[in-house]
Amino acid sequence: MMGNAPGIMRGSPRLGLKQGQREHITVEDVKSVAFNLLQENESLSIPLCFTTVMRSQQLNNFLSALLLYVSCYFEKEALERKPKPLMSEQSVTERKAVAEACAKVEIARKQLALKYSILVLGLGMSQQHHMACGKSRVSSTYKDRQLFECLYNFCAYVAWVTFRRKDLKGIQEEVGRLLRSDTFNPAIRVRQASEEQSKKKSTVKGKVCPPERRKRNPKRPAIKSIINQRSPVIVSLLPSPKEKSQYLFKPHRLDQDKTIDSCDIEALVDELSAALSSNFGIIGEPLSQYSMQTLVPCGAEPEDEEEDEQESKLTSKMSLGSRGLSSSQNDSQGNVSRPRTVVSRTTTEGFCSDTE
Repeated sequence: MMGNAPGIMRGSPRLGLKQGQREHITVEDVKSVAFNLLQENESLSIPLCFTTVMRSQQLNNFLSALLLYVSCYFEKEALERKPKPLMSEQSVTERKAVAEACAKVEIARKQLALKYSILVLGLGMSQQHHMACGKSRVSSTYKDRQLFECLYNFCAYVAWVTFRRKDLKGIQEEVGRLLRSDTFNPAIRVRQASEEQSKKKSTVKGKVCPPERRKRNPKRPAIKSIINQRSPVIVSLLPSPKEKSQYLFKPHRLDQDKTIDSCDIEALVDELSAALSSNFGIIGEPLSQYSMQTLVPCGAEPEDEEEDEQESKLTSKMSLGSRGLSSSQNDSQGNVSRPRTVVSRTTTEGFCSDTE
């Protein structure tokens, strides 16, 4: 059983908030609550090296960039969800606001890619890296996959707690979309599974012809193309020529005023660089107004908290970290060979970055 494997943290004491002279919520408080939420998920096996990574400065820098991106992403989503008039076009001010929000998301994604690359390459964390930061010729694939699966779920919980426990499903999908491809995103699998169940309920029982069956069950991409895929956050930092020229296939209007949709990129870069050291969400607010163990406002419970936790458990069951692989069997083999059934995205990215 995976739970009894060596190097796996099961039933360990939870990290609690230290009651001291602090008056405001810090990032360490949010990390402690997120770690407790991660431990409550029984389908996840937390490796012992994860606590070392969680206390590193590299992860703190990555979380700051992630919270900045989620903040810009929420701002962009709020602008897109505003009701649009049917008979008139957007005003110049609205178009400038949308263009600026999109530019902020792109800049924040590149800043996140820089911090994420440090984690993938293992700079300053050679003991936790799957190839000892280039010192080893053998990749500890299972250890690397298990560590980053915990990291992805941990990051989603950190963002969820920071932004007042709103829209956990949306945060998981966006974090999964950034750090994985669609093939390896369990949040998308949950949505696709629910859509397939709804289609099965809506269809009339009876025989289905082969062409209709192929339409309902689309073919998955080839394993060779999956191995060569990269996460969107890495693509934003190191795009290929094909990915860099995607703007050529976007629709363009002849009467479009480029001065309206353009914005001062340098000013936005300076603004977001300064925002990395600022507070997001509940960070910096008085600690006395929140519960010490959950960071939920005193006397109030989020309306969608129970629903989000159920969705989180369903998502984690479909994640790559809970595929039923025996950790004791992998440890006895020295973690030398790659598992044939699952391909680690982070290992692929780290290997490509190392060889380049």
